[in-house]
Amino acid sequence: MAALPSSPPAEDIQSAIGSQPYELLGLLGRGGVGTVWKVKDKKMGREFALKVLHRKLANDRFFTERFQLEARVMASMGHPNVPSISNYWVAEDGRHCLLMQLLTGNTWAQEILRRQRLPASEVVTYSCQILKALVATHAKGIVHRDIKPENLFLHQTRRGGIEVKLLDFGLARVVVHNSDAARFRPTQETRTGDMVGSARYASPEALRGERIDQRSDIYSVGLVMYISLVGLYSGFDVATRPLFTPPSKQGAEGSSPELDAVILRAVEPNPDDRWECAADFLEALKPFHPHVPYSRHNLPREELLRMGRAPAR
Repeated sequence: MAALPSSPPAEDIQSAIGSQPYELLGLLGRGGVGTVWKVKDKKMGREFALKVLHRKLANDRFFTERFQLEARVMASMGHPNVPSISNYWVAEDGRHCLLMQLLTGNTWAQEILRRQRLPASEVVTYSCQILKALVATHAKGIVHRDIKPENLFLHQTRRGGIEVKLLDFGLARVVVHNSDAARFRPTQETRTGDMVGSARYASPEALRGERIDQRSDIYSVGLVMYISLVGLYSGFDVATRPLFTPPSKQGAEGSSPELDAVILRAVEPNPDDRWECAADFLEALKPFHPHVPYSRHNLPREELLRMGRAPAR
């Protein structure tokens, strides 16, 4: 794996902000495409996350179009499980800048790294939120193509609940041909045969470089659910995929043969054997959704104690 680029100094990012009314507060994260910074609107006092394309990619048409695609898709969603977009501009040096909702919490990947396994009630609750976002995304003729724990953020709301956010639409692909979907189509399309996104969570047809549809995203969601239940995040390998043993037979907390069947259908190798759409997958999970919304206020007492939030008795 190639090393991530070093983060640019704050002065460099300030130059990208230019005359925009934002105060730089600190670095939030970095990746292969850009860095994410915490900023504050000087006029309104609100804090945001600012994603800035790496300087070396500023003249790369593929990456600039993908950056714009992410902004357009997210801005068009207006969905609670997709971060909201507030501003977009191109700096004088060509770097693209995307201002979005500031999230608090951690990624699904960080959560399963810390706890190894998640209970079925939590996995189902999180997954239902992601599937709701995919229902809206797929309705626009867009396939995300890079669903993985690192791109699922467990945002702590002000009321203490958890709102899962689907991140990083930079690799999304338009799979329908109509005037509405056309505005999301970059000129530098990936070709059939290209592999994009994370191979660990890609569907078999994506790994083979075949043309994909919404069922590829369904596979990825099912795979995230599976590894979260059985504790395979660190040791999962593409080569072991055919060996999907039902989670309930691997000690998954709160799982059942009925829930196993729903998840295992999502990760069927043949797309025709999976759930046809995100809405069908969501409907199949409803019987297993806990009645009380999952939040830090109804975690098991031992987890609250570990977090130092146990209520007094």
